[in-house]
Amino acid sequence: MRIVFSAMLFSLGLGVCSSFAASWPPPSVRAVVEYAPKPGPQPGLHGSGVFIVRVHIPSGRVTDVVVAYSTGSDWLDRSAVAALRRWRFKPGAAPYHKASVSVSPPQTKQDTFVKIPITFL
Repeated sequence: MRIVFSAMLFSLGLGVCSSFAASWPPPSVRAVVEYAPKPGPQPGLHGSGVFIVRVHIPSGRVTDVVVAYSTGSDWLDRSAVAALRRWRFKPGAAPYHKASVSVSPPQTKQDTFVKIPITFL
């Protein structure tokens, strides 16, 4: 079974990020749209969740993914985290936004956070 998810990008705690909201997919993101780790899910498994992605701005690499709101399924959460870790942003394109909460390791000017809601169909 293949899992397809849809995602929209929002900046953490700041509402819609205008540089990403103009078009989907955003030109600054290479997104993995389909991903299904083994073993596969149970038939009829679906859900929605929110994930926070930490991006290293100069390289565009995703350095961390955190589950902000679970999909209700551990398997779907792990699938989303695994897929999001494979995302790559265009180097220098993700805008810096200071996190509204304390994070570990501490945020530097080279890190930004992106909130990504995902729905598994």
